[in-house]
Amino acid sequence: VANQLYAIRQEIVLDGITAVGSTGIEVGFTGGADLAEYYYSTQPLEAGEVVVIDRNGDGDDVMRSQKPYSGGLLGVVSTQPGLILGLRAEDGFPIALTGRVPVKFSMENGPVKSGDYLTSASISGYAMRATGAGPIIGKALADSQAIESMEACPVVDLDLVGDSTKCGYVIIFVEHGNFSGLPIEQL
Repeated sequence: VANQLYAIRQEIVLDGITAVGSTGIEVGFTGGADLAEYYYSTQPLEAGEVVVIDRNGDGDDVMRSQKPYSGGLLGVVSTQPGLILGLRAEDGFPIALTGRVPVKFSMENGPVKSGDYLTSASISGYAMRATGAGPIIGKALADSQAIESMEACPVVDLDLVGDSTKCGYVIIFVEHGNFSGLPIEQL
């Protein structure tokens, strides 16, 4: 039975079959490793950006995070969602609500190690290592890339200096919550 279920799932994923539920909401299987839902945005969003709830919207609107430890953290713009909920719209973006996704990352709070929690950074749409108490967007599944292979962050007019102005990508597992801060031994 397990092999038959696996074969059926593979057929659905490979053929790109879309199932429609009783509520009329489309469910698409695309083969990635996250669960995403379509949300609207007046901003052009890019894959890997951290988004928050747009309080000026109708409840299904998002915008790029704008500050460290942003309240209203919702998810990450998905690159290749495994499962997509909601109707596709021209100004809609698949937002990873849970699962494994790459996220744009700033060295603002130093390098990320596997298991570190991430939150929104000072740089719009980017994540950073969470060191203080506050909302988190997920947990790193791998260490961040070496500083030498990172690029300059898109915005450097903040109070960031040296290595903290470097940006790249890190793979995270999206899980919402609150972080109580690093233990004293690590500070």
